Amino acid sequence: MNRAVFTLALFLTAVSAFAQNQRTFVSGQGLDTNPCSVTSPCRSIATALGVTNPAGEVVILDSAGYGQSVTINKSANIVVPAGIFAAMTPVSPNGTRITVLALSTDVIRVDGLQILGTGAANGQTGVNIGTCLRTHLTNMQIKSVANGVKVSADVRVVLNGVDISEFSNGIWMAGTNVDPTTTTLRVFGAGCSLIGGAVGIRGDTGNIQMGTDLSYGIDGNRMAFISTNSVVLTTHVGTCSQIPGAFFSAPSSDARTANGTCTGY
Repeated sequence: MNRAVFTLALFLTAVSAFAQNQRTFVSGQGLDTNPCSVTSPCRSIATALGVTNPAGEVVILDSAGYGQSVTINKSANIVVPAGIFAAMTPVSPNGTRITVLALSTDVIRVDGLQILGTGAANGQTGVNIGTCLRTHLTNMQIKSVANGVKVSADVRVVLNGVDISEFSNGIWMAGTNVDPTTTTLRVFGAGCSLIGGAVGIRGDTGNIQMGTDLSYGIDGNRMAFISTNSVVLTTHVGTCSQIPGAFFSAPSSDARTANGTCTGY
């Protein structure tokens, strides 16, 4: 009996150690039967995420393809260091590559991961952001998908250095509350580009902000604008010269705007 109890205790300790990691690692040379350590990395992001503590990190070690999809269901940081090309490359039509579906208190960060679809006509979505507190997407390229970033819940999203190209909808603010006066959906964009698509920013609801000096940017209620081969959104409203006919909220001190409309370009 004592030997059985001792064996069970060892087994439970081993399972606990395998499942609880503040930082895990993924490699193109890894195996999903590994413990996801730096010396024995896993192969897929999904496996590493499953053995990472809430608010922990999944670190990509080398350049490779990393599967077709992953669902993030807790606070997490997925990090691709500079100089590494890590891509999710879906081959099947429809579906979503990265799905955020966590708790309303969770913060998700994805830095440096690339998403390469098979064409806007195939109905794929790059990132679909559902329940969370806030999602940060940084230094990402999302290409050849129907929807680059879709925000399906009334949450906050930060896009920094995100390049979206060859799409049907670049940024789609779907949400649930379509009243622009009470919606809590907010998208902040800095240093992003939307190039070669049909609708750059589609807003069924929510607000999008560009730059640190604006409380709101574009009121997104029932809007669809920015057509093919247009738009670079950077950290200042002055770059709205690249979006002819668009309307912005702008500081009154900016002489290039009048009543929120870009002028003088």
